Amino acid sequence: SCGWPLALEQQAVDLSDEMRFVWHRPPMDVVERQWQDPTVVRIFLNGCFDLMHVGHFNALRQAKHLFYQKGFREVILVAGLHSDVAIAGQKGPPLMTDDERVEVLRATKWVDEMATGLPYAPMSAEMADALRVNWICHGDDLPVCKTGDG
Repeated sequence: SCGWPLALEQQAVDLSDEMRFVWHRPPMDVVERQWQDPTVVRIFLNGCFDLMHVGHFNALRQAKHLFYQKGFREVILVAGLHSDVAIAGQKGPPLMTDDERVEVLRATKWVDEMATGLPYAPMSAEMADALRVNWICHGDDLPVCKTGDG
């Protein structure tokens, strides 16, 4: 699977006061079939993706490729996108808007689904379960929040 289907559903996900986002996904029955199929793996990779560059594209490509190398028939990559507000609170204002960053990721062939409006917070098992992902991936540049959390 590569790239977005013509129409993805949008689902508001409200895990807590601090963890709310919008999940852009195919119909839930498709997601559930993928989730239960042992030949399919669903992975999550989040970031700011502000001014996308080769490092961003490489992280998405490598994450997906790694799981194909492990023998999975299909790899579904859910890209997590932090909101403008969340980024501004940690790194200063992004140069691209939420909508611009969504459109760049939508045009990226390795991205199958997206979670947008994410807070700048550590990922959790609860979030992984909500998105029906088996693995949370990240590059070797570990993020550090103003508080020192990663």
